[in-house]
Amino acid sequence: MNYSEVSLNSYLIDPCLTLYRIDETEDRINLYAKSKKHLCACPKCQTISDEQHSTYTRRYFIMPLRSKTTEVHMIASTYECCNPECKQKYFAEPMETVGRFDRYSYDVQILMFALSVFVSARGTASIMKLLGVPVSHDTVQDLYESMEIKDDPDIEEIGVDDVANRKGQSYFTAIYSLKDHSMVALLDGRDGETLKTWLKEHRKVRVVARDRASAYASAIKEVLGDGCMQVADRFHLLKNLLDTLRDLFKDQLPKYFFIRDGKLLEEEPSKEKVPAVPFDSKEFDTLSYDNSEPTDQDGNPVCFDRKLINYDSSYYKKMAMNRIENTQKAIDVRADALHSEDPFPDIKKLSETHSISGYMVKKYLSLSDDEVISMIMPKDQPARSSPFDAYVNVVYKMLRDGYKPEFIFSYLIHNGCEIKPSVLSVYIGLIAKNNFGFKPVMDYPYRWTYPPDVTVIRRNDLVKYISAKNRECETVKEVEQYFPLICASYPIVRETEQIYVIFHFILMGDSPDEMDQFINQYGNSPLSSFITGLKKDIAAVKNAISSDISSGFVEGNNTKFKLIKRILAGRSGLSNLFRKCYAAFSITHRSAAPRDLLGL
Repeated sequence: MNYSEVSLNSYLIDPCLTLYRIDETEDRINLYAKSKKHLCACPKCQTISDEQHSTYTRRYFIMPLRSKTTEVHMIASTYECCNPECKQKYFAEPMETVGRFDRYSYDVQILMFALSVFVSARGTASIMKLLGVPVSHDTVQDLYESMEIKDDPDIEEIGVDDVANRKGQSYFTAIYSLKDHSMVALLDGRDGETLKTWLKEHRKVRVVARDRASAYASAIKEVLGDGCMQVADRFHLLKNLLDTLRDLFKDQLPKYFFIRDGKLLEEEPSKEKVPAVPFDSKEFDTLSYDNSEPTDQDGNPVCFDRKLINYDSSYYKKMAMNRIENTQKAIDVRADALHSEDPFPDIKKLSETHSISGYMVKKYLSLSDDEVISMIMPKDQPARSSPFDAYVNVVYKMLRDGYKPEFIFSYLIHNGCEIKPSVLSVYIGLIAKNNFGFKPVMDYPYRWTYPPDVTVIRRNDLVKYISAKNRECETVKEVEQYFPLICASYPIVRETEQIYVIFHFILMGDSPDEMDQFINQYGNSPLSSFITGLKKDIAAVKNAISSDISSGFVEGNNTKFKLIKRILAGRSGLSNLFRKCYAAFSITHRSAAPRDLLGL
């Protein structure tokens, strides 16, 4: 079978170029090419010219070949415009794969732009360098500056919410398209003033999905009037009700409810000290550690620090400082003796100069250089025997296998260790600290807890129970068992539960007029502050019931916004942050190609 040769020149570089030479080194490929064109259209008047004026060499990077930096050296031509009335006298021939003043081909620019959507400009530059394209983060940033941002003055449906630039300090107003969920604008502040300015330029907006922020509601009402339908999000309505419930319970209910033998206790019972891991844990029966010497994967003995010494104690820190001072004195004494003109050092003079005894001067002078250096190290004294010797290898091996100190503590007691618990916990902590970097803690094997016959229900557990859809949750089941008992002592709990159930039923239904009955019925209830808020925003609340529109997608987009903000490490201004978000949301929601965003 005969095979015909296929030329890849048109796929590697511009098809209007002739590749005539290739130079390759260990980390670089240079492609040399020249133009095939002999006719070229003037960019001003479009007159075809065959008057070649001069040639010049142009260099630009293309996609790396063989993971090496690949650069094209092109002999390009400039032409003279044949139209005497044209102001463009000379022009360079255009290329299909690279811009007029670009140092990178369109393919490389698209790759850089696509990477920068998910990582920072500096991260993109680092990745491109690893791929073989030398580029700076400023070049990546310039791509964003050149991106075409298209504003749609005819947009009719939007979602609005505030996002934090620095939580508790500065905020932005994010505007998203209700149609494709892409970001439309990112405005400074959240007081509604910048939103008013934006709405005045987009007066065709007819639907706005938002949270319960009164600043946004007022801004939309002021600029667009009743012609714009505002939709309050159901999630935020329920959240506002639950927040009101929590505040009410905080004022009128205790933080914890204690129940024993089916009765609600009036006082908090005393806590008991119990092991963090029970001594009779069933998991202990599956383990079989002995006190044999630990070994590595090859069976070789492992040496570790088995001394029960806390090197961070004040005593050992003081000893370390003394060793440093004595070592420095020895060095100074030896240096003075070495530079003395007298061949025999004056012991008395050195003793007075350095405030040490003559005996120590003679000792320092008799030491070798290696012995002086070794003075700074603690003396290797044999470990003293203790009852813990029977368990030290067990503790080391269990720590190496990833068991927590409190688990090891209970395991040793389970296996008959009779060392005093307070001492045993210190021993385990010292082995952990000296070999694995754990900090010794005196009382970590124990925790304080209420007696086992006392059931503890938190105040917030009541809110979870009232709002729970899934009553199979373990916490909710426990509250359900004692809920009538708590309601009997605190009637407000039962009353607020009924209000929540009725409000949830109306909100998730399809009869907005029932909300008026709800407001009239419970206007003077313990949740009157929440009811007052419903009155002020009643139109948007009713629209939430009658309409399928929701701002749920806005909350999802805000989560993505936080990720983009973290990518930029908080070092981006409003304009650059918006460009980053605009690109990310356009690619993910509108399926816009990077080439289209860059206008290539």
